[in-house]
Amino acid sequence: MNLRELAEGSIRGQRLEGRPGQEVLDTWRKIYVDPPEVTQQLQQNREAGKRPGHQVQGSGGFRLVYREMRVQDKPTLLVAAFGRRENHEAYEVAAQRIVKAQEEQRMRQQATQAAALPRQATRKLPRSTPAPGAPPTSGPMNKPRRSPRL
Repeated sequence: MNLRELAEGSIRGQRLEGRPGQEVLDTWRKIYVDPPEVTQQLQQNREAGKRPGHQVQGSGGFRLVYREMRVQDKPTLLVAAFGRRENHEAYEVAAQRIVKAQEEQRMRQQATQAAALPRQATRKLPRSTPAPGAPPTSGPMNKPRRSPRL
C-alpha cells in the first residue's frame, strides 16, 4: 500500500463508524499500515487461504485515519491522525483534532458574519445643544475671561 494508491482510490480503507463519543469519525476512513515484512507475511497468508494474522509476529502496526477529497480536481487525502493500533490511540487523536478544527471553523464563520453586519448608527447631538438639565455651554457667563492689561 502506498499513499498514492490510497489517494487515487485504487485501494480504500474501511469506513469508520464512530464509537460513543467519537461520532465525528463517521464520515472518515481507516487503513492499517504495517512494517513491510509484516505486510508481506499478511499477503502470503491471504494468498494461501490462511487467516491473515496466522504466524505473524509484531502485527501491531499503525492506523491511518483519513478522508478522501478532491482539491483543484486532484485526489487528496486529508489525514486526521496516524498512530499505533494499540488502545485505539489514532481514533482518539483524530476525534480530538476534528472537533477542534470544526470549532475553529465555526468561530471564523461567526467572526466573518459579525464583520459583515452593518454597524448601528449612533445619533450625535449638535454641539450647541446641551444635554437635558445641563447648564448652558454658551452665553455671557461661560465666555473665557481676559486677563486685565497692566
